[in-house]
Amino acid sequence: MLKVRPHKDLLIVSLEGLRDREDAERWRGSEVLVRREDLPPLEEDEYYWEEIIGLEVFTKEGEPLGRVTSILRTGGSDVYVVEGEKGEIMLPAIKQVVLEVDREGGRMVVELLEGLLEEG
Repeated sequence: MLKVRPHKDLLIVSLEGLRDREDAERWRGSEVLVRREDLPPLEEDEYYWEEIIGLEVFTKEGEPLGRVTSILRTGGSDVYVVEGEKGEIMLPAIKQVVLEVDREGGRMVVELLEGLLEEG
């Protein structure tokens, strides 16, 4: 890789061996893998998606809700999709909801705001 620069919600990547736009166009939609050690450091309370997907989710009272199966990118904040016995729960990735992320322990503690969990 030669250089990377942000552009809107994307990254513009220049790769070695690609001479022009036509060469690059052949790679559109391809996956680009990056070594973990080459990723930029994150600020406090920031996480890479791969660190969040798979975490077990519990309420602050200790009730299990399920596992984070995917993340949706929205305009404001990401939304964690949690699947468990209660079905699918969409949790906004905001401090009022996500109280703790324990990557080493494989768990997330959340506070369910009114309306996040359908009763019935």
